[in-house]
Amino acid sequence: MNEILNDLHSLLDYVTKSTPHHRFLPYIAEDINAMINELNDTNIISDKLEKMALGLGIFISDDFEFSESEIGIKILNVVNSIIKSE
Repeated sequence: MNEILNDLHSLLDYVTKSTPHHRFLPYIAEDINAMINELNDTNIISDKLEKMALGLGIFISDDFEFSESEIGIKILNVVNSIIKSE
């Protein structure tokens, strides 16, 4: 769990400092922060956390160009690590 939590914190930092700024980033940062809070509260990959990750993955994948960008790939890698860790 610590590795995923560290990945989420690093991702949140990357998303908030990312330039150029994409219109999705404020919403993505909120979602990542919510996932961090969920993982801190439960210390497990809960059904809720998994659903949050799946939802973020779907959101990112909806914009092909964004999902293929450096930041999109980083986000999807963390999402996949959450989903696969169960």
